[in-house]
Amino acid sequence: MNNEMDDFSIPHRPNAFGFPPSPYNFPGPHKRPLSSITPLHVAHANGTLYLSIGAAGGSRIPTATVLSTLHVLDREVTLPRALDARRFHDQLFPARTTFETGFDEGVVRAMRARGHNVTWVDGRQSAVQGVRRLWNGTFEAAGEPRQFDSGGLSC
Repeated sequence: MNNEMDDFSIPHRPNAFGFPPSPYNFPGPHKRPLSSITPLHVAHANGTLYLSIGAAGGSRIPTATVLSTLHVLDREVTLPRALDARRFHDQLFPARTTFETGFDEGVVRAMRARGHNVTWVDGRQSAVQGVRRLWNGTFEAAGEPRQFDSGGLSC
């Protein structure tokens, strides 16, 4: 069970993502932890569902969710292909921009030229899951391809 306790800060210890602890986010009575949860639902102009997508992965959740959504909407790729696309994440603190191995090196050079602290990462920065309603009423589901035993099924 995921009870979000990892989202609280622990005094004198950075979290799993390297963020320093914040007294505003220490556990206490009647407090809820800060969270980066960012589910996203996209509807057609008539209000019918087109896409529902979300991610896990701490501060990388919003970035992964938005990047995957943009691939579907702007590049018009399938949901599995959007989730498979290389990702990046720009973190304010500690200040660094991480790029997955295989990301466009021209973009990485441009970010470095603008002063970004660029780091390459292998593997998973986040885990995205989504479902999209296709034009014929069927659904396309996709699970994070970087995650073992993650998948989707459409009927």
